[in-house]
Amino acid sequence: MKISRVLLKLITCSLLVFVWIFTFYSYQNLPQIIAIHFDLQGNPNDFSTKQTIWVLPIIATFLFSLLFNLSKNPASALLNLPPNVKRNEKASVFILNSLNLVVMMMLSVATYETINIGLGNQKQLTSTTAYLLLLLFSGVLGIIFYSFYSKKLESKNIQR
Repeated sequence: MKISRVLLKLITCSLLVFVWIFTFYSYQNLPQIIAIHFDLQGNPNDFSTKQTIWVLPIIATFLFSLLFNLSKNPASALLNLPPNVKRNEKASVFILNSLNLVVMMMLSVATYETINIGLGNQKQLTSTTAYLLLLLFSGVLGIIFYSFYSKKLESKNIQR
């Protein structure tokens, strides 16, 4: 389990580094105006100056730092998990590390595709972001089901 925890953190950190390096490397080649918002089909529908591309790495760094630090202290008041899930430290840490990975994947894809659209390498966002959102929602549902299941187990153990 410890190896998977370290591997999750390593991959997540690598994605954050990728976001910064790719943005830094590509910034000079971006046009002055880039797409910053997209409709449900992935088509650009709002534009701004190329300096706004730095917002994505900043958000990624903030969220990575927040989730990384919460995984070190799963009993924190900032963490809003069901009490029976929060009491299980291994489960809480796994949930936080997994959430951090999915969030970094989403921001990495968003950065990569936004820059590629700006450079003219693609016309619209791919469906990858939608799949990652689906994965994120599935994870939230998994947490809810785990919470209900562990409550049932606790109540059965108390009755015995």
